[in-house]
Amino acid sequence: MNSGNYNMNKGDFKLPLHPNSLSVAAKTVLTVIATFLMTLCGVWNMLGIAANNGTVLMLTGMLSMLVYFIVGGICALLVLEAPRLAGVPPIISFVFIMAFFGIMNGGFRVAFLADALMSLFPAVGGAILAIAMKRGAKRSGAILASSMGTGIFAALVLILSVYLAGGVIDGESLISVVDQARVNLIESFEAQLEILKTELPDYDLSSLDVEGTVNGVFNMLPAMLVLVFNAIAFFSNLSLLALLRILDLYHKLERSDIEFKVSPVTAGVFAVSYIMAVVLAASDNVALAVFDNLSMILMPALAVVGLMDSLPRKDGNTVRVGCFPLILSGVLMMFFPSLGVLVLAIFGTFYTLRAAWMNVKNKKEDNK
Repeated sequence: MNSGNYNMNKGDFKLPLHPNSLSVAAKTVLTVIATFLMTLCGVWNMLGIAANNGTVLMLTGMLSMLVYFIVGGICALLVLEAPRLAGVPPIISFVFIMAFFGIMNGGFRVAFLADALMSLFPAVGGAILAIAMKRGAKRSGAILASSMGTGIFAALVLILSVYLAGGVIDGESLISVVDQARVNLIESFEAQLEILKTELPDYDLSSLDVEGTVNGVFNMLPAMLVLVFNAIAFFSNLSLLALLRILDLYHKLERSDIEFKVSPVTAGVFAVSYIMAVVLAASDNVALAVFDNLSMILMPALAVVGLMDSLPRKDGNTVRVGCFPLILSGVLMMFFPSLGVLVLAIFGTFYTLRAAWMNVKNKKEDNK
């Protein structure tokens, strides 16, 4: 057994320490992966635009969104652990896309610039996420900052693209674009409905209100756009935490970097907006649209809080678990996913407000 090769001193049995930084190999691999994926997203997004097909463009957009979940976390990790390399992936991606499509098509196009800039999306989100964490922001605050930053970045890219293309962006032009898209969608759905009526004569489809359904979807557009940026920021944060765990750097995180909490004000706003949306459901006015959008935007965050606070956790010598919320929401998720998310959000609101009330109560008792 070659036991003679071992010095049996006590010091030889010390557990290995966690590393405090990334190895050179890890930094190189992460930089290469981020560069490749960002460039790949830019290439297939441009091909989706060139296809002039809504289905293809939606498919490439969804694929890019999934890739952004991973790349956003990698870019955030590079900013935290290898800031000198953090700029390499976005620079290479931007230059390659501009050069590749410029050479292939014989010159500059505004679409190429817009696509090259949008390839930087995960780098922007990851950088903001990392900077917010460095400055002591809580997990939910860092995610919100990343979401807002990427939303502003995407809006600026859109404005720049329209400006360079000779277009005008103002309130009237935006409203006209939305109205035209709404009319086109209504016409498309109505045509499909007529086909269904012909192919399924035994079914009564006259009760379907195409215009009302489309208008309802368009009323929720602000919330849908916000949720897209929130989802990318949230899953980029999950990707970052997973990478830190894999690379044995998880110990460097503070408790606030791991816990997902929202403020009592956020919980209160969600509760009020959801109740008002239910009360005004029969009406069709601006107030209903505002409350619907607010509740839809805040619901996922509170659902995450409800899920996190219901999971098993150690409290002293016992392990506590919210069995009822988990079972109820789990069953609903299988059959009615939206209702399952709502249930978790309700429990998240309750947990948040209860914790705030307990803090106030404890402070009052301490001051006595």
